[in-house]
Amino acid sequence: MPDSLKIAGVVILYHPSEDVVSNIKTYYDWLDKIYVFDNTKGDSYVKGTLEGLSKIEFFQNGDNYGIAKNLNKAVRFAIKENFDWMLTMDQDTIFQKMLSRITLGVFITMQIRKWWPCLEHLMLILKKM
Repeated sequence: MPDSLKIAGVVILYHPSEDVVSNIKTYYDWLDKIYVFDNTKGDSYVKGTLEGLSKIEFFQNGDNYGIAKNLNKAVRFAIKENFDWMLTMDQDTIFQKMLSRITLGVFITMQIRKWWPCLEHLMLILKKM
């Protein structure tokens, strides 16, 4: 059994607003890695900022491949990297502290067979808040 739960995230972008970086930062600390796929044609103005964050793996598609193709890619990457869970967000997703605590609590209660490692992981996260 793992010492703690490894959680990856994926965000699919398409013509993201300037808020997307601050949106991602609201859940950045909750995840071990975030795969970001930008489906915008041409260069992405958020690429440099996001690539500067150590947990971000950024992919510039240069065309709109939609959501499913990139979600499948992210899941394959996460499986190869031994993540336990994949959290999917869109570019407008924002975590609020209390909602995040409640969501994580529900998530943990659903993982009975991994209860103790999850509890330990939760306690570490809550101590950071």
